Amino acid sequence: MHPLKIVLILTIGLFAAAAESRAQARMELVPSVAFSTTYDDNIFTTQEGSGDAMMLVTPAFEAFYESPNTALRGLFTFDMQRAVGYSTLNSLDAKRHAMFDAGVQLNPFFHLSLTGRYDVSDRPGDLMFDTGVLLGRQRARRYQVTPAIAFNVRQRTTVTAQFDGVKEALGSDMRGDLYIARFGLSQMQTVRDVWSISYLGRTFANSADMFNPAATERSHALLVGYNRAIAVGTNLFVQAGPRVSSYGNRKPEVLANFTRQIRLGKIGLDYWQGETIIMGIRGPVDIRSFSFKSSWLTRRNFELVASGGVFKSQTLYQGQARVVHPELVGSYSPGGPYILAASYGIDFQKGDVRSEFLSDKQVVRHVLLVRLTFAPRLSRIRPADPDDPRSKGVAR
Repeated sequence: MHPLKIVLILTIGLFAAAAESRAQARMELVPSVAFSTTYDDNIFTTQEGSGDAMMLVTPAFEAFYESPNTALRGLFTFDMQRAVGYSTLNSLDAKRHAMFDAGVQLNPFFHLSLTGRYDVSDRPGDLMFDTGVLLGRQRARRYQVTPAIAFNVRQRTTVTAQFDGVKEALGSDMRGDLYIARFGLSQMQTVRDVWSISYLGRTFANSADMFNPAATERSHALLVGYNRAIAVGTNLFVQAGPRVSSYGNRKPEVLANFTRQIRLGKIGLDYWQGETIIMGIRGPVDIRSFSFKSSWLTRRNFELVASGGVFKSQTLYQGQARVVHPELVGSYSPGGPYILAASYGIDFQKGDVRSEFLSDKQVVRHVLLVRLTFAPRLSRIRPADPDDPRSKGVAR
């Protein structure tokens, strides 16, 4: 069945279930606006950086719907930007972000979900969620849709299926698509131990360009996973298995995640060896990444977040890039519908995925941002910030 038909069927099912339970539902609307000032010492992401300060206004609108068996959430926001030095960067539409997340428990055994995301930005690096790769400033677009189902065959046995469709475009003619299919079976051995086996299939569709015709590559992996609840608030997950592909890559697929909840905060560590796509590059791209994130609620109204990631990407044509990205974020809620946040982040990239002959190229970027957000009823539902400076790749 065509993926679009699957998405349509799931959407109809989600809203049908929501309509049945709307008498018990709760709905909230949260409009907001954020005022920011930022300084970027490499505004065009080049070897010889040029700095500039910018002022941004970010209107946003969030809607939330909840019933005993249904949860729906939507968000739309965009950036209006004015630069102090480079007037060419002034824009009423510098960045757009929209998302939709829905889940329905049809019965005690069957759960449906549908997630969608839409992003447009003048800075492609903002949309490199898996690789952190830095590219020069130009218009970039990204679309993603993820339907999924979960079925409890028995009390301790669950069957899952998920499809990811991602479309990316850089400029007007460099496009690439990624389609991911996942099928899995998990078995709860004890209240702390869960084993799983799953299939992971990827399809990379590359459009034609001036040097290459359109082409499609595929890979398949069989994965075994283990999830262990080490203690209350502490969890370890490991998943790995062999992979075969149409382009000769036989590196195993590996994913490991560790999370720990403590009294004043939480810590997360993540390692991934897999495949993805990069805007403007013919896929697939081999990726290895290690990332961490920690958040600390030092006071009731002040939170400190430290995060970072190390990413290594390699293309089919031996172009490579290593990216290091540490970041520090602080947020303060003085009371009422206000929140004040500040962040400082660094990007260091060596190499360039566009050519193996640029392996010595280095790009360094420092970004400082201060933001004030006003949102009615912010204390009940905080609007998700599309510019939340979390480390790329930490939350997959």
